[in-house]
Amino acid sequence: MSKTAIYPGTFDPITFGHIDVIKKALKFFDKVVIAVSDFEYEFQLAGMNRKLNNNIETLFLMSDVENQIISSKFVKEIIKLNGDIKKFTTKSTIKALKNKYE
Repeated sequence: MSKTAIYPGTFDPITFGHIDVIKKALKFFDKVVIAVSDFEYEFQLAGMNRKLNNNIETLFLMSDVENQIISSKFVKEIIKLNGDIKKFTTKSTIKALKNKYE
């Protein structure tokens, strides 16, 4: 039986923290579907889903400690101020952000 995970988030932009969680999820699941939402909403939804159907299991995975401080909001702020975001996201994301904000 194939196991599928749904990873909700804003991913605006995707960061190394997001990628870290995706890699961890792939150790447990055959497929990871990337979706858009926030943790608070997902936390509430997990509780409601459990009340509606006991067969729905929700797991929350955290990125490694060195990636937990990275947020999409901060990455966008840094690039807007012409800062260096190489430590936080991929080359393709950096290029897209520079095109957007420069």
